[in-house]
Amino acid sequence: MKYEVKILDKYIFTRFLLTFIIAILLIIGIVIIFDISEKIEQFVTNQAPLHAIVFDYYVNWVPYFMNMFSPLFVFLTVIFFTSKMAANSEIIAILSSGVSYHRMMVPYLAGAAVIAMLSLCLNLFIIPRANRDRVAFENQYVKARNVFVKDIHYQIAPGQFVYVESFSPWNNTAYRLTLESVEDNKLKSKLTSESATWDSTAGAWTLRQYFIRDYVDGMQDRIRSGPVRDTVIDLNVADFYRNSKTVETLPHKALNQLIATQKMRGDSNVMYAQIEKNNASPCRSRPSS
Repeated sequence: MKYEVKILDKYIFTRFLLTFIIAILLIIGIVIIFDISEKIEQFVTNQAPLHAIVFDYYVNWVPYFMNMFSPLFVFLTVIFFTSKMAANSEIIAILSSGVSYHRMMVPYLAGAAVIAMLSLCLNLFIIPRANRDRVAFENQYVKARNVFVKDIHYQIAPGQFVYVESFSPWNNTAYRLTLESVEDNKLKSKLTSESATWDSTAGAWTLRQYFIRDYVDGMQDRIRSGPVRDTVIDLNVADFYRNSKTVETLPHKALNQLIATQKMRGDSNVMYAQIEKNNASPCRSRPSS
């Protein structure tokens, strides 16, 4: 059945979207005031620049907030706008003119479709980029990262297992690193080092006081050791920072790749990426708080 766009449709559609925009802007303004009052001490203590507060944090925070609460605002908009139409006897006039309830819902559905498309675009394109700057600001001026990450067990590749006793973000150094290679359920080699420092230029780890033991057939093993050694493995410093905040900055494709990698590694932090993917929409999640 083909519907003809009428003045009534334009009226309801325009007023519906206008009410939604005004409601969300008013709430955003109120929430920003409360958020500033809550974080003002951290801004002052950490000497956050005013430009960074406005443009790196709050400008990037607005899309996150809009998308997170858009279903609630749509619900409130429908109640407020429809009740106002009923109070002004507009609904009685519409029904008296021969327009059915189902026909009157068409502009409501059109407005909801526009908001849904806007939310989808925010999820896929705008929010991941905005969250990257917002999360970086929070890490620098609001709350610091954990000083140490402890007891990391990963399968970084089929048959390769890594263990790190602790990792310090201050100098990008992993302490007591162990790398084991397994073939056919047999241990083939084992590398241990007192520390491993990430070299961002070379994209490799610099091992210090390393010890390598190759297990060969028979009763003899081959042992190598030394003070310094550079090695490349499928592990970098970003893997130690994966949490509920960092996954917010990833677009849909990168998020799926991260989930596949973390499942292969047996990383318990995969739950953050899975929640982020499925929380708000089938294609892309909303940011978590």
